[in-house]
Amino acid sequence: MLAFAFLAATVGQVPVVPVGIEFQLFVEQRPIGRARFSQKRLADGGKMLDIRLELATSVVLQKSQYDSRGRAVRKSVDQRVDGKKVRSVLVTFNDEDARITSEADGERTVQVVSFIDVAKKNNPAEFWFLRDPPTVGQTERSVVFSIEKLAWEQAETTYTGKFALPNSPRTLAHKTVLKVGDRTVTSYLDDNGNPLYVADSAGIRWERR
Repeated sequence: MLAFAFLAATVGQVPVVPVGIEFQLFVEQRPIGRARFSQKRLADGGKMLDIRLELATSVVLQKSQYDSRGRAVRKSVDQRVDGKKVRSVLVTFNDEDARITSEADGERTVQVVSFIDVAKKNNPAEFWFLRDPPTVGQTERSVVFSIEKLAWEQAETTYTGKFALPNSPRTLAHKTVLKVGDRTVTSYLDDNGNPLYVADSAGIRWERR
């Protein structure tokens, strides 16, 4: 759920994410908007992930494609304010680097960011419960690309078992803890690998509607 990074941005109307799961967004106890989340497996064994965030008059649409090993193939972000595009980023990945095309305020830039740890290209945690059931205590370490920072970050994801949802004590869900950069994201997933409740160490929270 790295889309937490984009909640600080101000953005507007963009194409709608395919029908998916809707969330209410909070900072601490204050509602700040809503989100729509959709992920699906692809014929080649990979997956597509779509996230749309709606914050007051602002919207951000993030799309990510992964191969069957959980390795990023392509990521894009479109950010708008009051219907006007303020930033778009497209990142494609190969075995050596990330190739970035960015556009902001009408200015287009292209850059290449080399991979920082070849041994951590794959991220099996992308498919936990969507395809592969992890064991309690299983940890996956990988390197992920931040489309906000346009940089690689070390990530560690751990499955801790089944626990009650913080907002619904009678409902059990699969709890995972993601540590990436200086953030910790705790997610509660259903049996299909889709989030029910997500909380960020910065105080941002997603609750499924």
